[in-house]
Amino acid sequence: MWKSLVRHQRILLACCVFVGLSAPAQVRASAIKVGVFDDAPPLSYRDDKGRLTGFPVAIAEALCAELKLRCELKVVRLETVIDDLAAGQIDVAAVGLLNTPERGKRIAFTKPVYRSTTL
Repeated sequence: MWKSLVRHQRILLACCVFVGLSAPAQVRASAIKVGVFDDAPPLSYRDDKGRLTGFPVAIAEALCAELKLRCELKVVRLETVIDDLAAGQIDVAAVGLLNTPERGKRIAFTKPVYRSTTL
């Protein structure tokens, strides 16, 4: 089972578009806790029925389905997302976050999939 979880973790790391896995990331009981914003439209927000939606949510759910892992979406705030990752409260953050040297000392970053030229 452990080898399977490690394999899933490596696949997730290789193909995800998420920012940051806490070091070391823990995969427990085949579930991934994914931090998402609920107030960053058009990318991540709540729809008119209050459900989390947007590109990061769809990618997280698709990856978890592909890896046959349960995906628990957790709403996070920009001010605390790094602390949440570092503390293991979430495993992955599906958020837009600038990779700075200070942040890179605390969490692992993936390559960005989108970069705004206006920010």
